[in-house]
Amino acid sequence: MENKEAIIKKIENLLALAGNNPNEHEAIAAALKAQELMAKYNVELADVEGTNTSQDITKEVYDIKKSNHNVNKWKYKLSNIIARNFCCKTYTINRSSVAFYGYEKEAKIAKSVFQFLFETGNRLAERYYRKCKKEGR
Repeated sequence: MENKEAIIKKIENLLALAGNNPNEHEAIAAALKAQELMAKYNVELADVEGTNTSQDITKEVYDIKKSNHNVNKWKYKLSNIIARNFCCKTYTINRSSVAFYGYEKEAKIAKSVFQFLFETGNRLAERYYRKCKKEGR
């Protein structure tokens, strides 16, 4: 097993990549890998960033597009899972937006991960719906 300092350094680098990457998919992949390493080696975000007193508390909001199908119930569970994994709180605004509340870096990463997973889930569900409709199911 690698020493804890090396693991923390890897996590710091991944979080920096996630926060400063113009490529959304790479940023999300880096954030998820950092979260995976934190869970695997039992590293807290406070261990990685020292103390969080210098960070601002913020709210990041993702506006959910209304779909033609009422399949968006899972967005609440998804937002809760992501918020828990990125040390944030989540709530909905008028059933059309999901907000992540917490330290700025964590809230931004949580919003990005949620946006990617939500849009991917909706796209795949719509593709499956069209396939089933075409096959007459």
